Amino acid sequence: MIINKNKQWILVTGASKGIGFSICQLMLELNYNVIAVSRDTTTLEELNVDSEKLLIIPCDLSKNENVFYLFDEIEDFNITHIFNNAGLGLIGSFAETDISKEIAIINTNISALVILTKLFLQKFNNEKTNGKIINIGSLAGNVSGPLQSVYYASKAFVNNFTESVQYEMKQENNYGKLILVLPGQVKTNFRKSAGGKVQEGYNVYWYVKKLIYLVFHSNKEKIVIGVNHKITDFFSRLFSSRISKKFLYKFAKEK
Repeated sequence: MIINKNKQWILVTGASKGIGFSICQLMLELNYNVIAVSRDTTTLEELNVDSEKLLIIPCDLSKNENVFYLFDEIEDFNITHIFNNAGLGLIGSFAETDISKEIAIINTNISALVILTKLFLQKFNNEKTNGKIINIGSLAGNVSGPLQSVYYASKAFVNNFTESVQYEMKQENNYGKLILVLPGQVKTNFRKSAGGKVQEGYNVYWYVKKLIYLVFHSNKEKIVIGVNHKITDFFSRLFSSRISKKFLYKFAKEK
């Protein structure tokens, strides 16, 4: 298989299911070249597309050395968009859950995202190119999340980190653009993978179509899709921490 690194490429982490898989599907349908990164690549290998347009890289991003190795492998590609989508979750009482799983959440949701954001921003500055990095945060990052404490805290980090670096980039006239996306209730198996039931919400393919359009055709630095999500984003910043914690604890208990 001959891969043309000089063509424009889209990088998607957490590409095997949910939002990441739908991003890969849609970008391939739009005739883009996609680098799909995931621990489990089974579903990606079932995609019936030209092998020259889809590069699948098995990679466990919960290990920092793998993240640096991934960047070394793809640094020479003309990557114009990076979707930092990889994420793990876990539902359960913090006193009883498996610490190794929580460390994996921190490494995947935070460390891998920080490493790739830094390395690609440095690449954009060195090459004087204006690529886009799309960090998938969450509305969960606006509030506390009992029984999902590490996951919610990791998304609070992503939200705050991304907005902070966005400000730095404006002040320092950096190359590239950093975008924060705040999903909420999107119908995927993410919650089931975390130990809960299948998540209800917006159809994932519909959601990703809206997301792709806004990433490519708007200047938004923060993307919140859907009326329900916009209302949640607004009020979650106003609710007292006590009220939100009570609601989310009860919600998680119903897993």
